[in-house]
Amino acid sequence: MVEVDGLVAGLNGRTLALARTLPRAFRRARNAKVSHPSTTILPVGIYDNSLRDLIAGHPRALAEFLLGENLAGDSVRYGPTELAGETIRTDTIIEIGSRCLHVEFQLRAAPADIEPRLVAYWTRLSANYGGVAPEQHVVVLDPGGGRLSGAYRSGRLSLEYAAHHLWDYSADELLASPVLFPLAVLGRTARRDQVIELVLARSREQEDFSMAERISRNALTLANIYVSRPILETLLRRTSMPIDLRELPMIREAMDEGRKEGRERGLVEGREQGREQGREQGREQGREQG
Repeated sequence: MVEVDGLVAGLNGRTLALARTLPRAFRRARNAKVSHPSTTILPVGIYDNSLRDLIAGHPRALAEFLLGENLAGDSVRYGPTELAGETIRTDTIIEIGSRCLHVEFQLRAAPADIEPRLVAYWTRLSANYGGVAPEQHVVVLDPGGGRLSGAYRSGRLSLEYAAHHLWDYSADELLASPVLFPLAVLGRTARRDQVIELVLARSREQEDFSMAERISRNALTLANIYVSRPILETLLRRTSMPIDLRELPMIREAMDEGRKEGRERGLVEGREQGREQGREQGREQGREQG
């Protein structure tokens, strides 16, 4: 809950100022790139998109995982992610009866980025849901950026939220979920390669091949946080899933980078060749004039 001297944060000018700066910060965060010691650099949004695609259509499973509650008797559905006012969008909103569950996915902890945004989101969501305080959860994928504390303090403004670091969850525990099992590739394990193969095998069991392909593609993209692309290609080839590797975001990114480097190299070589030709022509003209 957000408190400012006992008043709701929505009445605080500082919070409203944070809300006004949110769209710029949001764009910077979405366009940022991060690296992992063993993997290719990918835009943050690629991982966000894969996560959102994996949980699409499964609000109950995600809510039960984050809250640790059995919601069998509750009405659970996704809510609108675009908030009123300036056009800003949350990652996921889940409506559980009269409750509002707000979920943000972060590649790395980055508290200076996510926590002020949570305050601004809290203000908008509380207004949208008639004063109901949203329950905020942040799911962090990569341990490379450290941990979130679950609490934000700035002067007299305070915000508490739940931080979920996926590497704290056992991969076996995540594999047991009939819906969230692809997240096991980011769970705690000493045998990540085997976990990735198990996830791909579970994906293959889907009756709808397009769904199986989609789950596999997203799981491999998330696994790229820990495992290098060549190893993931090898693991994929061990399965009977006829997935075109070129359709994986990490492969497309590498191909785009390769094409860009090729164009830049061609431009450099072309300029150098032009300069050399110019020098040769100058020398030739000098000899003729001499």
